[in-house]
Amino acid sequence: MNRPNMIPCASCGIENNILSRKKGKEFTCFDCGADLQLAIEKYDSSEKFVETNPDLTQAEKSETSPQKEKKYPTLKLISAIFRVLAWIVGIGALIPLFYGLTLLDNETGILIIVSSLICGVLGVVFLLAISEGIVLFVNIANDVNELKNEKKVINGNSKAT
Repeated sequence: MNRPNMIPCASCGIENNILSRKKGKEFTCFDCGADLQLAIEKYDSSEKFVETNPDLTQAEKSETSPQKEKKYPTLKLISAIFRVLAWIVGIGALIPLFYGLTLLDNETGILIIVSSLICGVLGVVFLLAISEGIVLFVNIANDVNELKNEKKVINGNSKAT
């Protein structure tokens, strides 16, 4: 059973409550006395420690949070480019809108206004959807990698016990 505030000892398998200690202090298994420093460092860098430890300052919380920002920089750049293009299309749709307002005397002006609104809104929504889709796939890839790394650690601990 894997409880959020407990880490298993690699030597004896007994779970130890890590909320009873302060971050950075030496921590040993209460049953066999084995050093739990490696498990503590992994736990300290995880989101569970940040969420459950009230002793951390805001600066320490930002230090211990996982750094997902460094992966896939090219995809993030492409996402930002699509977001900028969405703004350009939205602003560009305003130009024919204002031109159509000057031609309100005939039906050409109304047609220009309606077509610029429809095309502008559809263009902005389409480009923003592509941008958010790229961000979503990057987040999914980061989460899958994190789960894969956690599975390796769990499998490694189960072999040691």
